[in-house]
Amino acid sequence: MKDKYVSPYFNGKGFTCSSCSSYSNHDWDESHVNETNGSIARGYSSGDNIKVISVCKCQQCGYISLWYNEKLIWPLNSSVEAPLLDMPEDIKNLYNEARNIIELSPKGSCAILRLALQKLCNKLAGQDENKKIDGAIKKLVEKGLPLTLQKAMDTVRIVGDEAVHPGTINIDDNRELAIAMFRLINIIIEKMIVEPNEINKLYNLMPKNKIVGIENRDKIVS
Repeated sequence: MKDKYVSPYFNGKGFTCSSCSSYSNHDWDESHVNETNGSIARGYSSGDNIKVISVCKCQQCGYISLWYNEKLIWPLNSSVEAPLLDMPEDIKNLYNEARNIIELSPKGSCAILRLALQKLCNKLAGQDENKKIDGAIKKLVEKGLPLTLQKAMDTVRIVGDEAVHPGTINIDDNRELAIAMFRLINIIIEKMIVEPNEINKLYNLMPKNKIVGIENRDKIVS
C-alpha cells in the first residue's frame, strides 16, 4: 500500500501533493482582493469586502494550488486520494467522477461512490452489476469476506443511501465524512484485488513441482 494520504488543509505545512502524490512540505503566500471594486487590495476603505487568495506551492514538484478565503478552489479534486492502479476501469471512472465534484457537492460524490461500490461488490461476487448491493455484500460474506471489509462496504452503502434519500446524516455539513468514503473504496480494492494479485504473482514464481506438490496435498481428504 502506498504511503498514507494526508488531505490538503489551509496553511498546512505538510500533506500529500495532488500532482506528484508525495507527502511534501508546502510554501504559502497570499494576496488580498477587494470584492467591492474588483481589484487587488493595496488599501481599502471601511465597509469594503476584502477576501484572501492564498497560493500554496509543493516543495517537491512545484505544483500550485489556489485557496479562496481558506477554501481550496483549485484543483477541485486534490482533497481526495487518487484511485489505486488496480481498480477496475469502470469503477475508477466513477471514483474520479465523484472525486472531481467533492468540493462542489459532497452529497453528489457519496451518491456516485455508492454506485461504484454496487458495481464493485457485484463484480467481486460474480453476478450482474445491477443486482442489489445488499445481496452482493451478503454473498461476499458467505464466501468469507472479513468483518472489517463488510463494515467498510456497509459504511459506503449507508452514507451513499443517505446522500440520495433524506436521512439522519447531513453530508453537506460533513465534508470529512464524504472524503473518508474514498479512503474506504481504496481499502476495499487493496484487500480484495491488490493483495490477492500480489500473492498470486509471488506464488507463481515458485518451481512448478512445488506448486503441484501443494495442489496434491490439498486434495488429500483428512
